[in-house]
Amino acid sequence: MKSIKYSFNQIIYFFTARQRDYSLCSVKLICILFFGQMQAQEIEEQFIIKSEYLVTLPSKYHDSVEKQWPVLIFLHGSRENSTLEKVKNDFLPVTLSKDKTLPLILISPVNAYNKWSVDILNKMLDDVIDKYNVNLTKIFLSGHSMGGWATWEWALESPERFAAIAPISGSFFRELQNPWKLRHLPIWVFHGEKDQNIDVSNNIKTISLVKKYNNNAKITIYPDAGHDIWDWPFKYNNVIRWMLNQSKGNTLQVTPILNKNEYKSYCGIYTTNNHKDSMQVRYEKSQLRGKDKYGDFIFIPESKNMFYLKSEPWVGIEFILKENKVIELNILENHRLIKFDKVD
Repeated sequence: MKSIKYSFNQIIYFFTARQRDYSLCSVKLICILFFGQMQAQEIEEQFIIKSEYLVTLPSKYHDSVEKQWPVLIFLHGSRENSTLEKVKNDFLPVTLSKDKTLPLILISPVNAYNKWSVDILNKMLDDVIDKYNVNLTKIFLSGHSMGGWATWEWALESPERFAAIAPISGSFFRELQNPWKLRHLPIWVFHGEKDQNIDVSNNIKTISLVKKYNNNAKITIYPDAGHDIWDWPFKYNNVIRWMLNQSKGNTLQVTPILNKNEYKSYCGIYTTNNHKDSMQVRYEKSQLRGKDKYGDFIFIPESKNMFYLKSEPWVGIEFILKENKVIELNILENHRLIKFDKVD
């Protein structure tokens, strides 16, 4: 606004100083006509976010064009590897590049922004899958410090992409609101007992929440160790061997068979506290089904009171019982829990 006002004052001066015989009315008219031609401008611009990653291939990768290889993605910590040259000198690329029997593809992304973006990481993984022979049932994720935090965040946002994760010295900075989404994911956390950067209690609490739904989650705490333990799980715990024993197909639980009366006990109308949303649950064609304003869903049982949506396996349905009577339905989805009370 300041520059527009300054230009307007100069135009008034030009007409009043050099053409004094013009009437004030004509000066105003000329100024109005001049400014009437000025318009806001739209300029289309773009900027490119450069995202780099280092690929370490097994020595026998090119022996077969058909073989699909497991993939390990390792996310570095803050200010550790802000360039590709620094990543090349990191522990895993240096160590695994010398391994003549390396059984997987190592992906070492570069983060020059001091914060990992799940959106960019997902696009990077898409790029890796497009360019290399990847076994989609064996994609593993690990990271240290900020990379450990990003390991948790990425796994929570896209749990269906990974066969196992191993966060190292990194944790959520909030209480995990939806451990249900991680119920099928093998998780092995590593942390130093005397870590001064990130309190080990954060991961202890997170694992306790995850274990409510996931029996394949554990934590290893190194006594007297601090924050910088990024190489310990690979040196002392053979975490790569543990990863290779995991597979997405093997982590799914066997679907239990419930009897007809158990299914029918869940049937009825459920509403939220404000009565804005409701869901009808019914038993039809030997299946439990739910219907709300978004559509019709099939519930697949995982236990007596835990189900997931057939169309969206990462959305959980939990029926709450009190004295063997169903009183509530919880939807476990996207960092939140939605409660429905049974009203009929």
